[in-house]
Amino acid sequence: MRRILAVTLALTFAMAGWAQTSSGCSCGSNPPGRPEKRTMKPYAQEPEDLRPFSKFTTPYYEHYTDIVEYNGAARDLTPPDPNGVTEVQE
Repeated sequence: MRRILAVTLALTFAMAGWAQTSSGCSCGSNPPGRPEKRTMKPYAQEPEDLRPFSKFTTPYYEHYTDIVEYNGAARDLTPPDPNGVTEVQE
């Protein structure tokens, strides 16, 4: 009885080990590159005369000029052309 249990256990571990081996997947072998850095300077494309203290000095640091890149799903898709849309579902 012990011998059958030992053989069954050894066979189970051998099959589990064989199932874990990988033949190699090409899923991530050619990932898309990172998107280029985008900036918006000056912030919100405001004119120079509306920028605070623009007549006196230049700011040490400007916040919100680097646009956050989106790394989620469908980042490689181009946005649709608004002129080509014929109908919008509600």
